[in-house]
Amino acid sequence: MKTDTKEVIKLCPNYYSIVNTPIEETDRMSEKLIKIYEEYVFSVDLRKQDEAKKISRFDKILNEYFNDFRFKKELATKLKNVKVKSTIENVTEFVVNNIIEIFDEYLENYTRNIYIPRWI
Repeated sequence: MKTDTKEVIKLCPNYYSIVNTPIEETDRMSEKLIKIYEEYVFSVDLRKQDEAKKISRFDKILNEYFNDFRFKKELATKLKNVKVKSTIENVTEFVVNNIIEIFDEYLENYTRNIYIPRWI
């Protein structure tokens, strides 16, 4: 099935800002995440409601990655520790699921810790 580009863009409002984000040459993680993002959002069957919701959520998470330095740092650190077993058939799906889990943990921990700036 060929994925409709217009439908994907409608579900992923941050698509162009994510894909066109300027990346430093040394930032391999961001480069790989953009490749995974493009591969994943155009491989999903949009007729399945849960998959359509998932790409929309993944779009928001990657947008957060490029806009929140604290999350970017945490995601990069945790993704380096993810082990992909040889029995996993769809590696892209596995990585996307891990990114979503890491984001959920980040939100949970971030809302628990209230960051109060120090006033001089």
